[in-house]
Amino acid sequence: MGRQGHGAHVAFGERKQAQSDARFEAARRHPHYQEDGGNDGHRDGELSTGVMARLGIGYKDLKAINPKIIYCAVSGFGHTGPESTTAAYDGKIQAMSGIMSITGHPEMGPTRAGFAVCDAIGGMTAAFAVSAALYQRDQTGLGQMVDVAMLDATLSFLTPAVTEYTVAGVDVRQMGNQAVSR
Repeated sequence: MGRQGHGAHVAFGERKQAQSDARFEAARRHPHYQEDGGNDGHRDGELSTGVMARLGIGYKDLKAINPKIIYCAVSGFGHTGPESTTAAYDGKIQAMSGIMSITGHPEMGPTRAGFAVCDAIGGMTAAFAVSAALYQRDQTGLGQMVDVAMLDATLSFLTPAVTEYTVAGVDVRQMGNQAVSR
């Protein structure tokens, strides 16, 4: 038996909630769960890719309980591909995306942005995607999996620099705080 509230259907009754709580506690004991927020780049409470499914609380498991569920997963590199199991953090994504190659002044070398820009971009992309999924669910009655890779989201914000290089052949370099536009 579920509850209704603000248009969201809660899939778990008390018994199901107790099972979910037990699975979450099992997740907390999993060796890939990082709670200390240490220097390894993991945020408080982050699980590596695939752990939720192995614990029986992945999208497919929860969709079986509630087909209208909107399930959002944010990872560094997505759930498939060669980097899918690699830990990610903002500085690493800044470097791999190329943000550091266009930030700062040439004499300083590659420079991190002044805030966790890739974390923010990944979070905002996830929020917009969940909003779109909620709208679609209102229209169709169907839930869905929202899968956001921080690297992909960050690259989408770099289209001016990528376009300068691929279309105009201009190798974008560090330009202090100037914008990439012509």
